[in-house]
Formats: sequence, structure tokens, C-alpha cells
Amino acid sequence: MKNRVFNSVLLAMVCWAPVWLAAADFELPAVECNELAEWAATLDQGQMFTPRPGLELNTLFADKHIVPLFGISVLQWQRDHFRELGAMMNTCRREMYATDRRPAGDALYAVMKVSREVTSAMQNLWTAQTRVKRQIDKLVEQPPSPELAGIFDMATQALQGEDVMDRVQDQQPRYQGLARQVAQMSQYALLLDQETVEAYLTRLKSKRGAAAKELAEEQAAFDAVLQQIAAIPLTDAGYTRLKQISHNTDRSALTREQLAIFNAAMTQKTQAIREAQAAGQARAQAEAARPIDLAPRLQELLDGDRVRTLTIAGLRPGMNQDAAIQHVQRRLGLVPSTNPIDSAQFAVSRENASRFRAERRTGPRVSLEDAGEKVGQVIYEEFFRASVIPQSARQWLVHNLGQPDATVAVSGGTKMTWRDRDKRLQVLVTNSLEVVWKGAGYEGRLLAALWSRDYEQHLDEVNERCDDLRDKPRNAWSMNDSRYFAEECPLMPGARKTPGLK
Repeated sequence: MKNRVFNSVLLAMVCWAPVWLAAADFELPAVECNELAEWAATLDQGQMFTPRPGLELNTLFADKHIVPLFGISVLQWQRDHFRELGAMMNTCRREMYATDRRPAGDALYAVMKVSREVTSAMQNLWTAQTRVKRQIDKLVEQPPSPELAGIFDMATQALQGEDVMDRVQDQQPRYQGLARQVAQMSQYALLLDQETVEAYLTRLKSKRGAAAKELAEEQAAFDAVLQQIAAIPLTDAGYTRLKQISHNTDRSALTREQLAIFNAAMTQKTQAIREAQAAGQARAQAEAARPIDLAPRLQELLDGDRVRTLTIAGLRPGMNQDAAIQHVQRRLGLVPSTNPIDSAQFAVSRENASRFRAERRTGPRVSLEDAGEKVGQVIYEEFFRASVIPQSARQWLVHNLGQPDATVAVSGGTKMTWRDRDKRLQVLVTNSLEVVWKGAGYEGRLLAALWSRDYEQHLDEVNERCDDLRDKPRNAWSMNDSRYFAEECPLMPGARKTPGLK
């Protein structure tokens, strides 16, 4: 709505130029001195004619005398044309005096004085032409607005000589100054030729048509914005979208009525979102003390009827590392963790954290351990804002995957391990958390690791090389040795990398 279509204005200025403006570049043809002298000899000082209301000129400048000599009516002349005529007559006057034709020279001199009188009289016409053109230009260059319809009507009537000054007060206050200037055109319009008036009327009509089309398009765009506001969901993301619409909407391009409607729609939607947020918070508070059953979460998370075919959130050992990272970022919507003390490689972005917070959980936290260019181990973790029920999680896992090969009781929960051919799965469900998570308001934790036998062999090779490096004097290490040890080897002497949950 902010952008206005000015091309139609430019086209109107080119296609409907007034007659006097089109003749502004016309140059008077050189006329023989004898012809000028013959013309000057017909001067009758008292003989006048009125080509336009309020414009009285000597009949010597009537079209029947002027057009045959100079090609265009004197009513289309500008000040420069009279200067050209004066210079031409002065040259001829001197020639007449130089050739002893004093009567002809005197006649030319008399016409020069009459020409100055005509020039003075023409000033009213030129003023009318300039002011009407300036006012028409100003009106058609106004940004389209329904409030301008009355002023366009005033301009049409003023160009036809009607007095419309009494209608100024009927216009909107911000347009009354423009309306007053338009009304003043009536005192000048009578001096304009009919072709010029028709050109201006055509220009006004064209502009009104273009403006009406643009206003219709803008109204459609405005209605679309209202539909967008109405369709916004009553969520945090919806509130963000609402703020974007508010920021992107150019209020200065709206009419007063549109602005009132827009503000009301924004206020209503904002209030609805706040009420929905308050209701959600009330529900969350009411459920805060209710223990969380992880069975539905495990149903969403683990796909496969046995460990060897299992995926965690769509991830599995053996995937291409780049494809796995792309899946984590695009499908799961996670971003690389920037917290240096965070054990997870990928976590929920700040923008999405509030949604998971309303669900009483952190959302997915994923780490991908590589074995060359492939994923060797997938670690999935979530924290919950209420205690979890380890028994229900165990029941679901046993029902879907069978009895675990190993079960270890841990403080506040259970850690279970399954082995199926070359795949390994370990799941920990516990209500015992580190102080930092307890302090953040979390009480339960789900942790799962899925890895392959190839990854175990990879770790054996890593541990073997790390042991070799520890046995090797540091001053004998190559740059590759130093880099490898820093990236792959535990710092503690004798420490070894192991798969699964730590």
C-alpha cells in the first residue's frame, strides 16, 4: 500500500499537454520587413477585441492578421515570442529609416508600443495558464484517497468557470487547503482556450480512473492484511507474526477509517493471544505437579519393532554424518549448542524454547558421535519440569522391544540395555538430576543412546592409539599425533572411551 503508481501521472502530463504549453517551443518565423510594414500600416489604435473574458487586445493581433504572418494565434504566444517580435520590428524600423521610408518606420514603432501593451494584457492569460497547470499537476500527483473525490469534482467544475469556493468547508480538514486552491481556478479558467480545458478535464478523468483502480487494489491488500491477522494462531509464534505485521504495515498509507479498523483488529488479536497464553499458563501450573508418563514420548521417539532396525528421532548409526546433521537441523529444528558446558551438540533454538517450556520439557537434545564419515552413536536427551514415571517407561520398552539384556538401578530411576545383532540401545529414565538442572526447575530426565558394533570397534582403535601415544614421549609426537590426542583421547591417564550412557 505504501508504493503509489505515478506512471499514470507522467503519462497524463505527456499525452494531455495544454495547447499553450505545446506551442511554448515554437519560434516565430522570420517575416520580410515589407510584410511587417504592411501589417503595421493597418494599425487602428482604438480598435480592440476580446478573445477571452477579461482579455482585451488590439485588433492588429487578431488571428486573421497574426496567423498568416506567424503561423499561430497570439493567444498561444509566450513572453519570448513578443521579444522576438519586438526585435524583428526594431530591425525593420531601422531599415525603413535607413531607406528613407519614415512613415513605415513610424508605423512599426507604433506597433512596437502596442505590442508592449498586448504583452502586458497577456500577462493575465499567462498567469492563468501557469496557475491552472500548477494546480492540476498538484491535484493529480496526490496519493489516491477516497477523500479526494469531492475535490476532483470541484476541479472539474472550476475548469468550466463555476464558483465552487463554498464547497471548500465540505472537504476533510487535511484537504481543505488543496480544495481552496482548486476552487481559485475558476477565476482563471475562463481565460483558457477550450482545447486546454478539455485536455485538463481528460487528465482529471484519467487520473480518477487510475486512482479508483489503485484504491481498489489497496483496499484488497488491506482486506488481505485483516485476513492474515484473523488467521494468526493464538500462540507465541502467532504473537511474533502479529508484531511482524504491525512493523511492516505503513500506517501513513491508510485512511482514517482503515487505520481505526486495523488498530481494532490488532488490539483484538493481541488480547486473544494474551488470554490464550494466560489460559495455557494456568493449565501448565495446574499440571506442574502431575508426574509425566513417558510412554507417549517414547512412542514418538523410537521407531522400529526391534533394536537392530530402531531409529531415535529418525537417526540411526551408519547414517552419513552430513545427512544426519541436515536431518537434525531441518527435520528436528535444532541448532548447534553454543553453551560450552552443554553436553549436547544440538539443542532447541531460543525462538522455539518457549513452546517446549509450555509442554514441560526442554525439547530434543542430540549428540552425534562419528565413526569416520558415518554416525557411530546417537545420543538423545530431554529434561522434564515434573518427575517422570520410570515404571511406565520400562513397561513400554519391554512391551515393544522385549526384555533388556541388562538393567541397572540408578538413583531415582533405571538404566536398561538391549543388544540385537550389531546394534546396541541404552535408555536411562531418572528423577535424579544435577544441581544445575534442578536449579532451572527440571525434575525428570530421559536419556537414550543407540550405537553399533562398528562404533565399538572404532572406539577400540581410538583407545589403542591413545594408549600408544601415552606411551610415546611427547617430544616424539608429530603434529598429527598432537592434534589426534587433543581431539580424541581422554586426558586422564588410563581413561578409555566407551559407548553408551555415561
